[in-house]
Amino acid sequence: MGGGDASSDSYEISGAEIKLKQKLSELRVEYLDLKREYTQVQKLKTEVLKGSIESTPEIQSQLLAQADLQEQVKKAKSKMDRLRYRLSKERAKFPNRPPEKPTPVARPPVPKSTAAYNVSDSMSEEEKKWRWGSFSVRSLEEEDGHVLDLDVLGSMLVTASSNSTIQIYDLSSEDWDEPTRSLAQHTKQVCSVQISRQAPHNILSGSADGSLRIWNSTNGRSLARLYHGSPTNAAIWSADCTVVICGSED
Repeated sequence: MGGGDASSDSYEISGAEIKLKQKLSELRVEYLDLKREYTQVQKLKTEVLKGSIESTPEIQSQLLAQADLQEQVKKAKSKMDRLRYRLSKERAKFPNRPPEKPTPVARPPVPKSTAAYNVSDSMSEEEKKWRWGSFSVRSLEEEDGHVLDLDVLGSMLVTASSNSTIQIYDLSSEDWDEPTRSLAQHTKQVCSVQISRQAPHNILSGSADGSLRIWNSTNGRSLARLYHGSPTNAAIWSADCTVVICGSED
């Protein structure tokens, strides 16, 4: 449990890299909030020009803030680019670390909840595009990693990534392919993720770092950490979500 191969330590993610990922995650949320606010002001301006709504002093005040919002969006984007550069430099300090590629993960023959399973009752007609046999298919690509597992409940999509993060998406948003939050406290690839059906704001994850975590998706905090010791390939909630079950390499 506490020992392990000394060579595995070289595959750990450095503390500086974890901090940079966390900063990038927080900045991405800030950037998306600013972008949404700017988009809303643009729509408001269009409606005023069409004559669809009356231009009140309050609306005029919002329209005057458009240029400032646009500048804030540009600055946030520039900060994200600088952080990504710093992150790439930090990773370059460990040339012997293998590239972050997913390792084969044992899966049961019947998959857990995905976009095609057990979500129709909580989905709107628009969201049912995710069901197979639908009229369109959405796709997304995550930065610096590969998706190893995912779960969907209502309009919330959660992914487990080989870059040690968990990404949360809002499928009802215009920017649905941009994560609303990134959870970055695992130190190795995240192999499994599942949303609680009893408390949808709680997310369970299992990682190759030998730990399971329970997260609060609304504030991004890790509520609990359970150390198993061996790489955790699968983690699920019990039916009543009072017990967590995991499968590992040992």
